Amino acid sequence: LQPINLTETVAKTIQSVIALAQDAQVKIENQVTEKIVIMGMAAYLDSIIFNFLTNAIKYKSVDSDAWVRLSVEEEGNFFVLSVEDNGLGID
Repeated sequence: LQPINLTETVAKTIQSVIALAQDAQVKIENQVTEKIVIMGMAAYLDSIIFNFLTNAIKYKSVDSDAWVRLSVEEEGNFFVLSVEDNGLGID
């Protein structure tokens, strides 16, 4: 495990999919703005965030303005990263 700046990782991953999101008319709202450092494996975290974002874009809402929101909150000794969207969902 290594220290990872979660705020920078989220912002960097959003930048890597921003053109895809704009083409699909999906608004990405990044609420992870406070500097947060976590312990983890950078490649895994990049992949997880990337997959959440691309899935939110791929399965976007067709009935309303599509959006995806990333936020984080502290719970005890942990940070919880939340990814929400208004996409099609899972049956």
